Amino acid sequence: DLVYIWALNYYSSYQNKEVRRQYLAAVFNDAITELDPRFTESYVIGALVMSLEYGQPDAALKLYEKGLEAMPENWELAYWAGWECYSAKRYLDAREYWRRAATMPQAPVTLMRLAARMLEKAGDMDAAIAEYEQLLQQTADEKTRAIVARWLERMRAERRFGQTSRERTHR
Repeated sequence: DLVYIWALNYYSSYQNKEVRRQYLAAVFNDAITELDPRFTESYVIGALVMSLEYGQPDAALKLYEKGLEAMPENWELAYWAGWECYSAKRYLDAREYWRRAATMPQAPVTLMRLAARMLEKAGDMDAAIAEYEQLLQQTADEKTRAIVARWLERMRAERRFGQTSRERTHR
């Protein structure tokens, strides 16, 4: 606990940023998470510092993966790893993390919706539509059904509009 509290204080300081960068992986990967491998917050905070403060998204993902090895049922770590990938516009990687998280105990139902949305963000409209249709059939959560139905309706309209405008162009 003391090392974690020290790290929070140390990495919230804006002095000697380069020196702090040098020890970042050692503090979070090699010290804090080794002392308590099941302390979720140390992975999340360490990854956020790595990514947001020091521009090291791959190091952040490595830390999340370490946490998922220690706690394979921790949907929160997979969720945050998904956001890390989403921020880097690695939509298919985000999708995989969110799909993984969605299968874990106590994960919110929204994770499958986020995973499906990443197909759309990646530009695979056919796969996105197919997955939205599958979600509508499989989910019992009314809020998820309503949101996915709106997304599906929007995508179908965009597809019709896009085809219509192309047809006009070819006339």
